[in-house]
Amino acid sequence: MTGRAKLTSSTPLFVVSDLTRSVEFYVQELAFQDPSLWGEPPCFGLIHRDGVEIARLPERTVYNMIEMEIVDPDGYRICLGQDTK
Repeated sequence: MTGRAKLTSSTPLFVVSDLTRSVEFYVQELAFQDPSLWGEPPCFGLIHRDGVEIARLPERTVYNMIEMEIVDPDGYRICLGQDTK
């Protein structure tokens, strides 16, 4: 039997310029919950929201959209976008 390798889970990691500011944004603007920060000053953090994992932070595209990706409970990557025109 030949089978393909399957990714069973992933955890996105983001390098941010200001961890506290980024966590506040996700909690206040996107309704994420239970922020946990480590270090003084904070150097690592975790946030959660309804089981949603952010796979790609919002970014402006060359085709005039702001897009981000989330991962649903089945592992599907879903792109959310906003036209910037």
